[in-house]
Amino acid sequence: MARVATVRAAVAVAALLLAVRSAAPNDLPVPHTDVWAPLSALAPTAPPPGLHLESVSSYSFSGGDNIAVYGRPGDVLHGRLVSALYHASAEWAGAQPHGGRPLRGGPAEAEIGGTAPHRWITWPVRPFGATEPVFYGVLGRGLSDGELIRAANALVQNGPRPTIGSEGVPRDLRPLASGGMGLWEMSPTAGTTLTWSDRRSGAKLALTLVRHTPRTEALMGALSPGTPRLMRGVPGAAGPPPFAESYDRTPTARVWREKDTLAVLHAEGVPEEDVDALVKSLREVNARGLARIRATVTAYPARKLLDPGLRLAASGRTATGVWAMGVKEREDDVQVSLRSVGGDYTFSEDFDADPDDLRDAIAIVGGVGFSPNRHAPVGAVRSDVASLKIERQPGRRPSTVALGPPSVPGGRRWFAIAEGVDPFSAVFIAYDAKGHILGRMTIF
Repeated sequence: MARVATVRAAVAVAALLLAVRSAAPNDLPVPHTDVWAPLSALAPTAPPPGLHLESVSSYSFSGGDNIAVYGRPGDVLHGRLVSALYHASAEWAGAQPHGGRPLRGGPAEAEIGGTAPHRWITWPVRPFGATEPVFYGVLGRGLSDGELIRAANALVQNGPRPTIGSEGVPRDLRPLASGGMGLWEMSPTAGTTLTWSDRRSGAKLALTLVRHTPRTEALMGALSPGTPRLMRGVPGAAGPPPFAESYDRTPTARVWREKDTLAVLHAEGVPEEDVDALVKSLREVNARGLARIRATVTAYPARKLLDPGLRLAASGRTATGVWAMGVKEREDDVQVSLRSVGGDYTFSEDFDADPDDLRDAIAIVGGVGFSPNRHAPVGAVRSDVASLKIERQPGRRPSTVALGPPSVPGGRRWFAIAEGVDPFSAVFIAYDAKGHILGRMTIF
């Protein structure tokens, strides 16, 4: 009986698609929304248990995944909504939402999915001459599949700024806002974000704060969770966000307005009680207080930057950040990972090295390029090297490179210059315990 019901539902969906496919969409203007940083910031009295502050960023950039939101004014966090979506990706298969099923009779390769109250339809488009594929779609909250299908068939592909034609927008909804967003991270294109994490376990919590306006709230309402909840004395929304099936572990989210600030919290691998405790402990901080909080990034445990199975081969701290190098050494291959938080530049890079290439006194296995004259090299020295120095850096004195502990097998020691060197002039010189030179090397 369940299979018969499924077949009947599929036939009904296909018939509805055929009925609306020929409708010519009439574009419905949607006001563009600029997102601004908040006038005040919120921060907790203590970080979430087991997590560490990895960044505090105040940012504003153009781009993101553009959305256009249609809903009920004054009820954007809980009421019925439908949004037009656009997302560009170099790899369509890795970018589309998970958990969907083919939608027969819809746009080519369309899939429908989601968990109530959120439902979505997405499909890939490969514009002629485009360097990367994109997908368009619609996301609904509190809508029936039929309403969502009508919206999908009325979507107007205005390049990266899609809209939904008037015949696809339910009669009780009207245009509210459009603008750039990070669909998966629930992240707007401006604001202040505090991020805590345990990179080793994969747990993460990000609190984004933006200046509140009705249009900004409409943008965030499109991606907010679906359960109404009173938070900090004001109505908000809590629970899994849209596209929750796309994560390795079920995420949780919170969205609420506080004075002139709209707060958006997104967490993975964090117990609900810890999320709620953090929300409850938030307090308003000024610029000086936020700077003090930002300075605690340097306390991030280096070992927690690395994936399980990697040995901490070297680590260090800069004035504003922490970095760690992890190594897995085998007879026929050496895997090297370089990770950092905070700092002027953050990086997450992986390298492979042949053990035979590590027999010289000095070996550079990779690096991170910040600019043409600034490069963060990653390498190792042989077991008989007692010290490693860098010379011929313009405007700098010769300096000694910090080496990690000896490894097994081989006894080699690893290093990274996270602050960067000039790759065209830096000379690495390896010395033995008596001060004799064992080798010299340049990057380029």
